[in-house]
Amino acid sequence: MNIQLSIITPCYNSIHLMNRMLEIFAKWRDKNIEWILVDDCSHDATVVKLIEFKKNNPELNIVIVENKINSGPGVSRNNGIEIAKGEYLTFLDSDDYFEESFIKTIKPLLDADYDCIVFDAYLYYNEKNRRYWPMFQRAQDEGKISATETLINIRPGTMGKIYKKDIIRHNDITFLNQRIAEDVPFTISVISKSNTIYYVKKPLYNYVQQHNSLIHSIGDVDPINARNAFLYIKKQIENAYPCLTEYFYVTMYLKSLALLNISKLSKKDYIASLKNAEREYPNYYKNIYLKKSPLLIRLIVFMIRYKLYNLTKVMVLVKNLRDKRLFSK
Repeated sequence: MNIQLSIITPCYNSIHLMNRMLEIFAKWRDKNIEWILVDDCSHDATVVKLIEFKKNNPELNIVIVENKINSGPGVSRNNGIEIAKGEYLTFLDSDDYFEESFIKTIKPLLDADYDCIVFDAYLYYNEKNRRYWPMFQRAQDEGKISATETLINIRPGTMGKIYKKDIIRHNDITFLNQRIAEDVPFTISVISKSNTIYYVKKPLYNYVQQHNSLIHSIGDVDPINARNAFLYIKKQIENAYPCLTEYFYVTMYLKSLALLNISKLSKKDYIASLKNAEREYPNYYKNIYLKKSPLLIRLIVFMIRYKLYNLTKVMVLVKNLRDKRLFSK
């Protein structure tokens, strides 16, 4: 049987969050779609319930994989990629879910043989608070889009993208073995190798925000993980995209260094850490792609360049308070 799309989901003690997606997948009843569920050593009933769901739906293509040791979402996705039979791959977190219209919408695009398909999402806090979340940070028309424009403006998490599997395997692209910022280098690397990209300006993914998610604060990304992510990206794209490599140094590593350290270092030590990091790309603020980046990115870069310690602290505080307010609604 020809599998057109493989959906890969890492699971860890998450069966209580998966009911909605289980119902939606059962409704699709599409033999050309497989769902690979990679359990990362759950100690609740996740595996038992998934096996039961598979048994009760024998007509569905469901593959259940159990990691031997708890390894995190990156390794779990890599394990899913290894066994995927689909011509295309997409990723779904265990607490998220696709819209029911997902398959109907993307099928014609899979048939059109694009290397990468990008689609929008809903940012979902609760039943009363769901808002449209475009996958591009600046306004973008639906249709074909270049790899460069995609790389500059894409939200680089796992959600909202479909990739041709051969590109991933041919270029040996994998998720990093770390629990934060493991997905960004994967996304950027695959897009950089894609010749044809199509954007569907429609929310087909529900990105559910949990109180205990790994990242909810603007300054939560560990600079060490961000540095590892940047080095992976540099290895993958530097020859083809040297100017974009500098751009990602600023928007990934330098930004995370500034936003995390703002709450941990004195003003003197904070400025010293930034000055040390700036030596790698001393003219970073002149990068041509920064002019096209979202306003928030440009604002953060401005504060980094001029070491606006107090203003940065206020910005981080406001962002964190806003997130708490959204969850309390």
